[in-house]
Parts: sequence; structure tokens; C-alpha cells
Amino acid sequence: MQTPFQIDKTFTTRLFPQQIVDIINEKLNSRIQLPLMSFAAYLGKVNGNSFIFYETNAKWGTRGPTISGTILSIQPTTIQIKISPNYLRVFIALPVAVIVVFAGISLTDVTMNGITRTAVLSDRIITVLLGIVIPGFLFYIDCILSVKQAEYAIKEALTLREC
Repeated sequence: MQTPFQIDKTFTTRLFPQQIVDIINEKLNSRIQLPLMSFAAYLGKVNGNSFIFYETNAKWGTRGPTISGTILSIQPTTIQIKISPNYLRVFIALPVAVIVVFAGISLTDVTMNGITRTAVLSDRIITVLLGIVIPGFLFYIDCILSVKQAEYAIKEALTLREC
């Protein structure tokens, strides 16, 4: 089953399956160096002809899209790749957006510099738009754009072409 914003495509490459496994293992063994400590740049595993991993960001504690793949055939090497976004931040940001939109709809009084006035329609519209636009922009960057960047990166690393 394909989830929203997930990429599920089949690619071909000139690389042999062992070369693909070696490239993935090289990524999994790479480290991020910080002062006094180091972290794994990617977390995941390789099982035979399949792999699953995601990029970590040790500085910010975030996690990138999950990339999973299965080598389907050898001549030519065909790989099925699935790239899924990290939905955790979406599920965290969604209640915040709902609360801000609800607050904008039910806004009655506005206080600025100690002066209270009745909220007009434009105040409510601006609050609702901020509650939709800002989380929507962050959602685009976090889910949609990061999945597209991961697809581009894996295509470059493994010299993939779409079937």
C-alpha cells in the first residue's frame, strides 16, 4: 500500500548488485563528526538483495525520508525503490495548525499596546491564513521536498534510470 507523498518506482542501473550493496554499506558506515563526538550519518540495514535506511541529522535531531529498495533482477540490474517521508513532524504540526485555525475563527477581541478592540473579519482571516500557510510551507519542505531530494540523491549515487 502506498502512503501519501511516497515515491514507489522501478529503476535500472549498469551497476552490479554487489556494487549497489557496497555503495549502500559505505553510506551506512559514514559518520558525522562533531566536536568531541561522532554520529552515524545514515541508519539502516542491508539484507541480501534488499536495503532500508534513512539519513540522520545529529545537530538537529531530525530524520530524513526512509529509502527502501529491493534488487529485482540482475541483467540488467533492476531495483524497486520506495521513499517515504517522515510523518512524525506532520502529525505533531497538524494539531498546532488546527488550534491556530480554530483560534482565528473564534477570535473576538484583539489587544495591541494595551488597547482592546473587537476583532474584525480581516484579523480572523489573517490568523486563519497564518495557521494554514506556515504549517503548509513547513510540510512542503519537510515531506515533499525532502522526498524529491532523496530520490535525486539515490538516483545519482546508484546511477539509476527509470524503467
